[in-house]
Amino acid sequence: MLRKIARALGYSLQKLRRADAEEDIHYMAFKLTKPTLILDCGANQGAFYKACRNVGYKGKIWCFEPNVKCVENLNAMAGSDGNMRVFPLGTGDADSTTTLQVAGEDGNMGSLLPQQPWMTDRFKSAWVRDQYEVNVRRLDRVLDEERVPEDERIFMKIDTQGFDRATFLGMGDRIAQVIGIKAEFSVQTIYQGAPLHWEMLDVLREYGFEPFWFSTVSRGFDGRIIEYDAYFVKVDENVN
Repeated sequence: MLRKIARALGYSLQKLRRADAEEDIHYMAFKLTKPTLILDCGANQGAFYKACRNVGYKGKIWCFEPNVKCVENLNAMAGSDGNMRVFPLGTGDADSTTTLQVAGEDGNMGSLLPQQPWMTDRFKSAWVRDQYEVNVRRLDRVLDEERVPEDERIFMKIDTQGFDRATFLGMGDRIAQVIGIKAEFSVQTIYQGAPLHWEMLDVLREYGFEPFWFSTVSRGFDGRIIEYDAYFVKVDENVN
């Protein structure tokens, strides 16, 4: 009866373990990995933060974002959430100062790497509108400075527009504490010098992660995948 009602309303009921909606994936991934700290790297406007709260995660979320306009919005959210912190930083495998390429119609997109020329043909929002210097930090050093315990269970969301591999490796020995990852993988070279998905997959496999979910983010005009989102989890035993 419930299935018929749901179908009449334009929905479908199915077992959660067969679900493919991203909100369901959040829920299942967190239920499996049981994080106590989420590092949202490339937090942008806080969409992932909101998704975490929407599926019932009430723990600590630390948002890393170098774009000053996005930081303003994130700080406003953090004002009413004692378990949310905002770090106005980029993340990478070395502490440095570099140039943020600011794009997007509202100036709320950006990358620490130059774009490939074809980006503006495919994505009208890719036009660079501003540039300014930002600080980039290794996450292991930030965690050390903040005295994060070595038994903290860390889930990483990495959407750093070409800096994903550097961000992950910037965890250093703290990678051992990472029990889940959501990242954006590039099939085609979007940013100059950025690794393609094969490199990211090899790194995650090397550190003991297994795939949990994949979803297409964008395609080219010829239908080829440009980017896809993926969840990876680290588990101690097989899960059926």
